[in-house]
This record gives sequence, structure tokens and C-alpha cells, in this order.
Amino acid sequence: MTSATRTCTIGTGPSALTIGPGHAPVIIAGPCVLESLEMGMAVGEAVRDACREAGLGFVFKASFDKANR
Repeated sequence: MTSATRTCTIGTGPSALTIGPGHAPVIIAGPCVLESLEMGMAVGEAVRDACREAGLGFVFKASFDKANR
């Protein structure tokens, strides 16, 4: 019996990120609530840089409304 292998590719070109077996782990992270564009950009850039240094993929996730959590 063979098992199906599924992958998901996010984006296109050199910044595309593939999630699934045989690919580097991916971190999905971000603040629970975006308080400002500046805060979101600062958090996103810091986590992106840390993930790049560690060889991990990164998906930014956040909510703009506390009721959305």
C-alpha cells in the first residue's frame, strides 16, 4: 500500500514556501492582535529574520480585532 503525500505551496517565485514532507519546518507566528502597522511590521521582520537565520520557513499570522481571537 502507498500513502499519499501532500504539500502546500504558498506564494510564487523565489519567496514561495512549500509545506509538507521533505521540506524544512515552517513557523506560523505573529501577535494575537495588531495594535498598529508599525508593531506588525516590527514583529514580522524580527521573526522573519530569525527564521531565515535558522533555515525555517515563516508565515505571519495576526488578527486586527480582539473579538477575532
